[in-house]
Amino acid sequence: MTPHASSSSSIFNINEPQLPFTTLERDRLRLMHHYDRFTCETVADLVLPTPEGVNIMRHYVPELAFEHDFLLHGILALSSLHLTLLSLDNADAQTRERHLSLATYHHSCAIRMFNRYLADNPADHNIDALFLFSSQIAMCAFGFQRVTTRGSQEKSLEQIVEMLNLLRGTGTVAKSSFHKLVQGRLSPLFFQARRALAGGSEELSVGVETVLSNLLDRALKTDSPQRELYLDALAALRLNLTLASAVSIPHQAPISTFPVISPPGFFQIVATGDALALALVANYGIIVHWLRGNIWLAEWGKQTAQTIKAALPPDWDDCLLNLREVDWKYSGCGQLLAAR
Repeated sequence: MTPHASSSSSIFNINEPQLPFTTLERDRLRLMHHYDRFTCETVADLVLPTPEGVNIMRHYVPELAFEHDFLLHGILALSSLHLTLLSLDNADAQTRERHLSLATYHHSCAIRMFNRYLADNPADHNIDALFLFSSQIAMCAFGFQRVTTRGSQEKSLEQIVEMLNLLRGTGTVAKSSFHKLVQGRLSPLFFQARRALAGGSEELSVGVETVLSNLLDRALKTDSPQRELYLDALAALRLNLTLASAVSIPHQAPISTFPVISPPGFFQIVATGDALALALVANYGIIVHWLRGNIWLAEWGKQTAQTIKAALPPDWDDCLLNLREVDWKYSGCGQLLAAR
């Protein structure tokens, strides 16, 4: 008997009764298969819609997940939630509820294991795993909101603020070890972040500039101590719009620039229902609406813009981008916001 065969037989005894796969084992295998074939592409479609992005999501993320159980449960949560979203319009409610139950279970497991990982490793973190997990949590939140608000044309303010904070959280993780991330295997994902640091130079349409100018006037006229927060958030919105206007493919429009760069404390103001803060977020919803073809986002951006528009008095209309006028009008040179 070869050493290899001896080693194998010490672990697996072929004479022992062969146990069938449990339902849980079958579910996990099925979910990993679905992630590998389909879900990873929907994730890459948001973060880096290129073959390189798909390769990262299909190969590197599972590789890292087999070393970090919280990330592995995150994959299973995403996969089962993706199946839930795919079945929203199906009549088979039982299958849909099973997928949703699996998504909720794995999402809860992931959160608990992640918290335990942080407690057991207070200073020695794998930054790639942390960043990917924070991104998984944000995508799961988008997915769960789609399921719970199915059929609704609006989002609650609480749901909007929740997503903004989660998107901001991914940036907080990235900023904590940005130099490591941009030098590692996830570096291609940070192309937009490097562009943001360099600033945007693309011209916006007259209509968009008018809205931004009206927002600036409102911010400058306030004597509130929040004035600087308004101005910084407006600068973040402008940057996100200019970065989005530089691409000709909607799925390359960055969605995290505004939440990440907005000043600390700004989203607390949004949560209070402050009119100017809400107007800034409504215009950010337009950017997210550009990516509505992605199954995770769908109508989130449109619903956000509509929710806030309904909450604001009519005299704020000149501070809001028109969803129909700015609805993805591309020119040959790739200007998204070229509607004039």
